Amino acid sequence: MIWRLEWNPDESVQVLEALNDVDIHSAIGKILETEQRFWLNGSKPIEKPTPRSKIVTNLQHAQSSKGRARRDALERALQLAFKEGQIAPFLEHRDALLGMSSQIKLLPSVRRNPMFLRMVNVVLKSVEQSYVVPKSLRKIGINRRQYRVAVALQSGAKNKKIARQLGITEATVKYHLTSLYRLTGVSKRSEFIDFMNKN
Repeated sequence: MIWRLEWNPDESVQVLEALNDVDIHSAIGKILETEQRFWLNGSKPIEKPTPRSKIVTNLQHAQSSKGRARRDALERALQLAFKEGQIAPFLEHRDALLGMSSQIKLLPSVRRNPMFLRMVNVVLKSVEQSYVVPKSLRKIGINRRQYRVAVALQSGAKNKKIARQLGITEATVKYHLTSLYRLTGVSKRSEFIDFMNKN
């Protein structure tokens, strides 16, 4: 279609006019539409927020917020995702969900609607499974949960902060760290961080 439009400018004008009232949801569709409008009109189009951009905006807001504001932003993002059937933004902005799994499931809007709860569970499970353990670490026996603790530790976070981020107890963080030290053959936090930086 793009090749045809490039070689037939009159047809591209007709196609663009036909798309005028169509709400294009995909990012690629929006880019193509913007590019065509620019080349035909020589002006910038008026940007309309897409459902995806609204989800991403709420996730970014959640990532930089705390407490009630964070929960509200996540709830808005999940409601938009449920309405539009999109979970990809949650995988791209998965850090916004750190430590919020249990709180999200307790939101009244989630508990009231079984279909919404099912979608929320799919999102949370997909985000959890999106953390891929590098092959070299998998070979020595490090699992996904241990890897998430290791990555948080690499960023310089203390046990309490790691526990809060991952939605686990501080005792669980210590348990994972003990296992990680044993698996990697180190005895101190700094040695473990050096090991992780090399692998």
